[in-house]
Amino acid sequence: MAHRREDYPVTSELPWLDRPDALARIQQRVAAGEIEAADATWLRHWVEHGYVTFEDVLDPALCATINEEVDAIVESVRGLPYDQLRKKFENVFVQSAAIRQALVTPSVLARLDLLLGQRAIPYQTLNMPVSSEQAAHSDEILMTTNPPGYMAAVWFALEDITPDSGPFRVFPGSHRLPYLSAREVGIPRGVSEDECAKVYDTHYYRMIGERIQELGLRPWPFVPRRGGILIWHSNLLHGAESVTRRGSTRRSLIVHYYGERAEHYSDLFQRACPLPGLRP
Repeated sequence: MAHRREDYPVTSELPWLDRPDALARIQQRVAAGEIEAADATWLRHWVEHGYVTFEDVLDPALCATINEEVDAIVESVRGLPYDQLRKKFENVFVQSAAIRQALVTPSVLARLDLLLGQRAIPYQTLNMPVSSEQAAHSDEILMTTNPPGYMAAVWFALEDITPDSGPFRVFPGSHRLPYLSAREVGIPRGVSEDECAKVYDTHYYRMIGERIQELGLRPWPFVPRRGGILIWHSNLLHGAESVTRRGSTRRSLIVHYYGERAEHYSDLFQRACPLPGLRP
């Protein structure tokens, strides 16, 4: 079965907030009593900037429990190379009831459902005890949908984040840039995921960096208090600032969600992305 973006038929079916009339549609839904005026404010911000933020979403006690569990993993894997170390923090939800509770926080799911126009289903988690310092990228090449645009992600702050800890950052408005596909990056067909990743690392970040420079895009760092969240569009460019205080932590939980009715796959890795059944 095809799992490259160019193998799918071109479609005009997009999430309601990605359509040209999104702002007018928000106003129409407010007038019809379908959504609250307070929700309309952050929905407009999403349309224009590709992300939204909310304070005090996760309970402090839940944040503390997640941190304790992740700190135990940190102690058990010290000394591993980075590529192996990163994998240890992927999908920790498998052994953590606290993370499974966090990723189905009712207020988060309700906002995601509204953004996507369909039920949002958790797909993958990543716990970051420190900043990744990752270069700017879009998730859409990694976690793709047909029709396009039916994936969104959430960054949960598990502690107060400081400007010197390498904060998560986004490039407002970049979700409207043309999608950079695996084909354009030069990812070959029919090769291993390791080979796909090597070509991606060699070309993708450079190509995105060139776009940022050409367009003069400026990053916005997210420096929330514990329990705050940022939700971002699948095509929004994002990454992390450099750490300027040695030894600083930046405890966070990232969760990627797919729209339930969309086909979910990876354009980069040319495979389906099966959902682990984390939302009842």
